[in-house]
Amino acid sequence: MLTVKLDTHLNTFHLDLGFSAEVGKTTVLLGESGAGKSTVLRLLAGLLHPERGHISLEDVIYFDSERRVIVPPQERPFGYVFQDYVLFPHLNVFENVAFGLRAQHLPQSTIRHRVGKALEQVHLAGLDQRRATQLSGGQQQRVAIARALALQPQLLLLDEPLAALDVQTRREVRQELRHILANIEITTVLVTHQYLEALLFGHAILVLDAGHIIQQGSQHDLLLYPRSSYVAELVGMNFFRGRVIHNEANSLCTIQLLHEQHPIEVMAALEEHRKDSKVPEVGEEAFVVVDPRSITL
Repeated sequence: MLTVKLDTHLNTFHLDLGFSAEVGKTTVLLGESGAGKSTVLRLLAGLLHPERGHISLEDVIYFDSERRVIVPPQERPFGYVFQDYVLFPHLNVFENVAFGLRAQHLPQSTIRHRVGKALEQVHLAGLDQRRATQLSGGQQQRVAIARALALQPQLLLLDEPLAALDVQTRREVRQELRHILANIEITTVLVTHQYLEALLFGHAILVLDAGHIIQQGSQHDLLLYPRSSYVAELVGMNFFRGRVIHNEANSLCTIQLLHEQHPIEVMAALEEHRKDSKVPEVGEEAFVVVDPRSITL
């Protein structure tokens, strides 16, 4: 289990969050730009230190403010893939992937084996002698992932892995990356602002806003039960403001949508899974959330 508790003040907001992630699965941090997603990755990697907090993976502690434990980044078994990949243009694919291994002064035979295995994992076997500049955007992204995998990390950190790609390439690479993550079975924390990528990659999804987790759960939870208009909009829902004009004991209520020209009355069901759910009173304002995927025209 990956266990994280972070509490630190940033320039624009107070980052205060905690979560646990299942080993071997992908946890997605979803939120708009500036929500604190990439900062969380840097804190996990040890590139930044929180004022208070705790980071542990499978009972090994890498940061604990109370115990004064701070494991430096180079000693954490974490692989970090940056948003812009940070490949060396003057090196070929093999040397890019081997860069971190050479820094560890490993035997050449070990380096060859690990690089070869990593390239196979990302489906780039046979391209080891190409320069990074000769590769497509999707291939460059996979080289960056292979470089992280060659270090045999226990935790993989992916910062907006598809953001540097054009729209068409991003569509093509999504399924490829999903297949890679499913096969390597490494605990992964992936950052994105695209809800489609969160739904595609995430076993668990954490929605961040201004340094706080405002909702977490499965794909099903976020799509069917968004806890706020912010989350509903982020995951592609349509939501309409209205006012309750009738309610019933079975959690059904009639809501008149507030439309200037043509008021519309709809029947809506209360979110029964929420512990704080209550039947709204007549006259109260309410939001009606509609999943566009459930509409047939």
